[in-house]
Amino acid sequence: PNNRPAAPKRLWFADRNGTGVYHIRQVQADGTISIVAGGGVNNPDNNGTATAANFTDIADIAVDGGDAVRDSSVYIAGGESGRVYKVDADGILTLLAGSGTRGVDLNATKNGPAQTHLLGNVVSVAVDKPASNYYIADQNTTSGEFYVHQVVLASSTISRVIGGGAIDPDLNASSALNCRIDNIDDITVDDAGRLYYADNLRGAIWRYDTNGTLTKVAG
Repeated sequence: PNNRPAAPKRLWFADRNGTGVYHIRQVQADGTISIVAGGGVNNPDNNGTATAANFTDIADIAVDGGDAVRDSSVYIAGGESGRVYKVDADGILTLLAGSGTRGVDLNATKNGPAQTHLLGNVVSVAVDKPASNYYIADQNTTSGEFYVHQVVLASSTISRVIGGGAIDPDLNASSALNCRIDNIDDITVDDAGRLYYADNLRGAIWRYDTNGTLTKVAG
């Protein structure tokens, strides 16, 4: 796979029209635009064709990059639905994470099945393609705290990697799990597998390293 040519350049975005209907669209390099998910009437929790689904909320999307042979898959942060979905290269929608009952699993530092995990408001999603993982940022609807979880794609197991503690992240705690996170606006992953989260309230960006440490890198 390493010697495959790069995937053609494309752009994906999510939008909501005036009647509250959510879509995910893809723009080709020549400007051609098409709907890849949303606009239908089906419950997205039932999987199936992505364009037949009716999303009640989309907070963020992430794309795994694909390649010249296989088109990209799109990961969807379902916002207040407390769910994460995936649209594969064939346009098939799959529920990846979230039980649909919003909450928080305080034992989530231990591996467990992602589809039955209690998630709060899912605010962002990011893909670590080389490691075959993806990350979910959500907000506890009771305490207002934010967390980041890692999901291993092959086993669909989820574990919390950031948040749930009491230490201010400005102190660069030795463990990201010891920190209390009061805001996350977006997350992303670099080529080295390090995760970054943006906090607009503090005007800062933190980096989560694979050794479990959290470090402020900007702001």
